[in-house]
Amino acid sequence: MLKLRELIAAGNAPGLTKQTALFTDQIGHGKEPILALATYCNFACIYKVSPVGLKVPNANLDKLSPELDSLLRKIAWETVTSYPLSGVKPGRP
Repeated sequence: MLKLRELIAAGNAPGLTKQTALFTDQIGHGKEPILALATYCNFACIYKVSPVGLKVPNANLDKLSPELDSLLRKIAWETVTSYPLSGVKPGRP
């Protein structure tokens, strides 16, 4: 989440220009980008597989742009593999 917020502040998150675009309310319930990022992190931790490059079953149902979706998958994999307690290594299949 912090990495995504840094990218938004730097103007490097496709389609996201404001931090408020991530939340549905003042107490931090997430919109689609946050939900997707959490999902990709969970996927990577559970299956020890990168979400980068996985096919989207039905792209018409995805509310994220392909560019943003790809960025979120990359952030998730980098976050999970750089966190020692996850037990996930970058080179694992």
